[in-house]
Amino acid sequence: MGSEALTRLRDEFRHAFQEYLKQGDRMAELLHASADSLTPERRTELREQQELLSAALERYETARQRYVQAVVGEFAGLSAMGLVHQ
Repeated sequence: MGSEALTRLRDEFRHAFQEYLKQGDRMAELLHASADSLTPERRTELREQQELLSAALERYETARQRYVQAVVGEFAGLSAMGLVHQ
């Protein structure tokens, strides 16, 4: 795998992680705000935010796995060629 592809995977991983954190922060805000009253509208907001958070987590996990596999594959390839000394 070339360095450009690895950089792209790293950037996708970073973006997915930042999006997951953003959605988590939004969920925390909603939970703190709903501590006093849990109206039907607030329940809907929480349910929708949970869906967004779950989707962000899935994207993060996918990006993380792809990036880690690429890095490990790159390392394994270099090691197999004798270019990395342990």
